[in-house]
Amino acid sequence: NAVKALNEMWKCQNLLRHQVKDLLDLIKQPKTDASVKAIFSKVMVITRNLPDPGKAQDFMKKFTQVLEDDEKIRKQLEVLVSPTCSCKQAEGCVREITKKLGNPKQPTNPFLEMIKFLLERIAPVHIDTESISALIKQVNKSIDGTADDEDEGVPTD
Repeated sequence: NAVKALNEMWKCQNLLRHQVKDLLDLIKQPKTDASVKAIFSKVMVITRNLPDPGKAQDFMKKFTQVLEDDEKIRKQLEVLVSPTCSCKQAEGCVREITKKLGNPKQPTNPFLEMIKFLLERIAPVHIDTESISALIKQVNKSIDGTADDEDEGVPTD
């Protein structure tokens, strides 16, 4: 059951990441009636994955405007949704985006909280290529009998 839950979580994360990537691609296109409608449609799809879709819709419209105006935030979000984004990169991107969107004079910011929620949903913080590679190396060392269990923190009882 745990594996099913984890797979479902990754599936939902992947779908939302693709939706955000599509939104970023639409934002880069020249503004036309068709692109504005496509952006609105994409915002609606994304808000279905966030708590309180009514408020989320308003906040996502505002965030879309921020993405159109601020290339630095847009680039950070592009890195975050790219398939090659590592856990470490994701952490940095989320920190940079929230720092740019935050207002120190406003301790509780519902807009920022909603965007943080979105970023947490799309950030690859569970498993990335680097961690899988390290795991495979450890398994191979164990199979070959070359692993030093004490160095790896494995009890030898």
